[in-house]
Amino acid sequence: MARIYGQSGCTDLLIQGVRKRGLTDLNSLNNITFFRNHFSDLMREAIEHAKEALTAEIRSLKNRIEQFVAEMKENIGNRESMLLAEKEQIRELVNSSPNIKMQKRLKILENKFEKELKKPFKKNKKTVDKMINQCEKMELNYDTAIKKRTKKKIKQMNSSKQFLEKKAGFIPGAIGEERVVRELMELPDSFVIFNDVRLNLGKSIRWKKYNEYVKSCQIDHVVIGPSGIFLIETKNWNPATLHQTSFSPHKQVDRAGYIFFIKFIKLFKKLGKKISIRSIVVFTREWPDLNYPQVKQLIPRELVPYILYFPRELMDDEIDLAAQWLVRA
Repeated sequence: MARIYGQSGCTDLLIQGVRKRGLTDLNSLNNITFFRNHFSDLMREAIEHAKEALTAEIRSLKNRIEQFVAEMKENIGNRESMLLAEKEQIRELVNSSPNIKMQKRLKILENKFEKELKKPFKKNKKTVDKMINQCEKMELNYDTAIKKRTKKKIKQMNSSKQFLEKKAGFIPGAIGEERVVRELMELPDSFVIFNDVRLNLGKSIRWKKYNEYVKSCQIDHVVIGPSGIFLIETKNWNPATLHQTSFSPHKQVDRAGYIFFIKFIKLFKKLGKKISIRSIVVFTREWPDLNYPQVKQLIPRELVPYILYFPRELMDDEIDLAAQWLVRA
């Protein structure tokens, strides 16, 4: 299987857009598509998860209160037994040999027994009261708490939905590009595939073919392998698009080929050989051939056989060198 660098440019744009809006789990086109198609269900699910979490917290708090109260009752019972035994013991001692200190202690145990009994548990009682109060507030303000807990998530989801609706035109592009990537992955491991390649010459130069000045380009896929270098522009257009636009993907990839050649002249000199740079437009549906010079028009299933058709031009070390140059470009 070919080595892959990067991902579909359209997919990356969508992923980065929702990531900036806080949804880091939408990390693939499938996830994004699912999010768009099931938005209402996911919104309800987010609220239900918050309700389940809050209900579980309340239940847990009630269990802690019950456990705390049970332990406190047990400790109070133990202390009561201890104080009653102490009172009987002191009474016997006072009757046999009067002692002022013992008499005072006996008086406390006889007249203020309840106060003495609960004395060590004052903090515990405050803790229980605080927990009960907290539980009552959570139940009383349940709906408000749910809104507060889901506010950030809902905002992120709504913001992401609005972004995806605004960028809906990129979704067909992402679908087409990912389909092409899947096809290219069938190439042997001697091939290297770069997705969403951006090149900049630093200054504008004249493209004599069209008497235009060019400076930069974006290429959907660049394939480097034994049979040369292939620049691929993918279009997932519907038939009506051809009649609605004056934009030419053939010219776009031809222009990219010129910029690519200028950018890599030094590499070609270093290799000491001429390397074929072939430009391809891939339509994901059957299209009439637009007959653009020096640009091959294909559909996805034709792509791999076309690339493998050509004779070997590059050795493995030369492929690696060209790939390193492209990474640095």
